[in-house]
Amino acid sequence: MTKERRMEDRWHLDKRVPIAIVAGLFLQTIYFTIFLTKLDDRVAVLEKDSLDLHKTIEDMAEIRIHQKYMAEKLDKIDNFLRDDVEWQPQKKVRK
Repeated sequence: MTKERRMEDRWHLDKRVPIAIVAGLFLQTIYFTIFLTKLDDRVAVLEKDSLDLHKTIEDMAEIRIHQKYMAEKLDKIDNFLRDDVEWQPQKKVRK
């Protein structure tokens, strides 16, 4: 290949490229950079919310365990009181 042919095959920017295309690409690059920055912030917020959600789920599981324990204790107290006296519900009397 000749030297002239190699020069024609290479990519180059000449004066025929409109300034609007160069400006548009520049603005698009700036916008994309801003978009990525905001996206990173949004992802950070979602990660924090996810950690908070996991903590809340763990707390709710612990509360559920305590609730079962309290229900068992109340059942034992109820059984003890029912065994101690003969219990009958009272009927409400209207006056």
